[in-house]
Amino acid sequence: SIVRDPESFRADIFTDAAPPSPNPSVRVSPPDGYVMIGGGCRSDWQGPGQLLTASYPSGNSWVCAAKAHAVMDTAGLTAFIVAVRTSLNLAIRVVPSTSPVASDLPSARAQLPPGYSVVGGGCQTSWQSPQPGNYLVNSYPLSNAWLCSGKAHSISSPATMTAYVIGIHSDSLVAANSMPVSAGPRSGVRNEVRAGLLDQSTGLVGGGCRVDYSGPGQLLTASWPDEGSQQWVCTSKDHQYSDPAVITAFPIGLKWNRR
Repeated sequence: SIVRDPESFRADIFTDAAPPSPNPSVRVSPPDGYVMIGGGCRSDWQGPGQLLTASYPSGNSWVCAAKAHAVMDTAGLTAFIVAVRTSLNLAIRVVPSTSPVASDLPSARAQLPPGYSVVGGGCQTSWQSPQPGNYLVNSYPLSNAWLCSGKAHSISSPATMTAYVIGIHSDSLVAANSMPVSAGPRSGVRNEVRAGLLDQSTGLVGGGCRVDYSGPGQLLTASWPDEGSQQWVCTSKDHQYSDPAVITAFPIGLKWNRR
């Protein structure tokens, strides 16, 4: 008899980038024939740093926004969209949930209906100029839901938070997530962790990040899929004030259902 390795599932990842700006934003969409199932954002800062204010799905696109805070920094911003061919005929559901009261520490949780599996999610603060800014701290999966939280940093800036959970219902594909990976506690301008999928037949489709800070706070600067390594990458940073923190990456994968 001949034993064959299981066929690997791979989603496609497309990118677009905003040019350097103090307050960049960018939207990326897949080509015709594809549908969005996830996405992420990466601030491409080199100076004092920029912080994410939004990373979320919008229709068949992914939207990213970031900004400098208190210290001027001009940086680019890269958006990533994870997409599959429409010929797969996946039942995809995006459920948003907005926090009811604006605060300096907004938080929201979006829940999928029964029968759907989490493949991704995103977060959006309601920060608007000329406010100082409210920034993403956590964006990660919880069972059949997605949790988002943010914070103002050093200057009060109340905001609401909208959480988006992305789910699929499919007989041909099943979620096959790996254990989260943590790093730290560390302080400094770049605190990064990567988490991959243990099963080689599983393809990366989404992921999330959690920052466990205890003082002034660390803020997210990136949460994105590295297509080449099939890893989810999370990056946070101190900003103006030192605060060691643990950062955790949550990779989410799909594989073919071989029943």
